[in-house]
Amino acid sequence: MSLAPLRMLRAASRLHCLPAERSFATKVAFVKKIYSDGSTCQKCDFVWKQIQKDDLVDKIDRTIVADERDPSSEGIVLARKHKVQRAPFFVVVDDAKPEEEKIYDVYFKLKKDVFDQESGEKEKNEEIIRGMMKQVF
Repeated sequence: MSLAPLRMLRAASRLHCLPAERSFATKVAFVKKIYSDGSTCQKCDFVWKQIQKDDLVDKIDRTIVADERDPSSEGIVLARKHKVQRAPFFVVVDDAKPEEEKIYDVYFKLKKDVFDQESGEKEKNEEIIRGMMKQVF
């Protein structure tokens, strides 16, 4: 069987001619943070806007909140379980290993690995800078 049609579909997906396919995932959850004062995480908002811009909203199966005001919130529990220190992050379940969860704390890495799409340098740099600014302030 020729792999040419599959390669053409992936190329079209990268060019945004087709909706993105998932490379291996069946479920992708977006985990965003709410701070103890009730405000939302700016980086989480930025990443969500990027997901919308990339037309990948329909590939996110659920949004989970890590609410600092509630230590038992699902997002806080997941962050502790996977030793994640920053938000947002993504929980990805593989078709072949549904008992395992893979964690991505960088959107452009998720975009490449799971949705088989490349990110531009400007997008990568902006996400890195936002992460650094969060650590400074």
